[in-house]
Amino acid sequence: MRIFLKERLHDDDEDDYDGGGDERMLTEPILENAPTRTHVFYNKYSSLKDMVALMKNSTILVQALAVTFFVTFSQSGMESAFLYFLKARFGFKKNDFAQLSLLVWIIGSISQLFILRILVSAIGERRVLSTGLLMDFFNAAILSVSWSPWVPYAATALVPGVMFVMPSIYGIASRQVRSAEQGKVQGCIYGVKSFAEVVAPFVYSPLTALFLSDNAPFYFPGFSLLCIALSLMIGFLLSLLIKDVPSSLMKKTISSASNEEA
Repeated sequence: MRIFLKERLHDDDEDDYDGGGDERMLTEPILENAPTRTHVFYNKYSSLKDMVALMKNSTILVQALAVTFFVTFSQSGMESAFLYFLKARFGFKKNDFAQLSLLVWIIGSISQLFILRILVSAIGERRVLSTGLLMDFFNAAILSVSWSPWVPYAATALVPGVMFVMPSIYGIASRQVRSAEQGKVQGCIYGVKSFAEVVAPFVYSPLTALFLSDNAPFYFPGFSLLCIALSLMIGFLLSLLIKDVPSSLMKKTISSASNEEA
């Protein structure tokens, strides 16, 4: 946006407008005005610089981003591998997939609406995050050794753990910065999520296809789901490192750092 959209930076440029206003700005060459472009880039932080500045001043935010990567990497891999696994392993059809998805979303919605609020109030977001990751790990581990078509349905009892993770990460990360920095923090999280969502299918789809084929190195049809479980375990271990630091202290630290940079 900063490269291709010309921005009006000052209110004292009234002489440049003849009533056309925005229409005239949009008809001018976009990359022609070098001084304006220089002013924009040097007086406004880029998204990457914002992310680096926030991460330098908050260890908890770095840990939350690391957990976000492994969680999203695992969940995206599950989406690309799970249905393929069920179809090849147990011959699931579209009706079976529809029933299973409906059951998952019903349980997930109920857990987010009612159970999540109670747990956060009782034990805090960090412990809810670790609990959710542990439940998600057991869910993927059980699915990896599914021996009967009813096992995926039984494993939906652990679905609430999946729904606890990202809301807890958002809550932990948002308390580390001031209200004016909330958009930057959420942007960091979504950037990490997007990267993990792009990478995961390139890893898990070929892995799933390999172990469901006749050319598998060894017989383990759910090996890709086991790898997903191990990735979730890494996220769980990282979540245990997150300390319950008072948000007021962290906000004061980041505020001081921002004032020094200014």
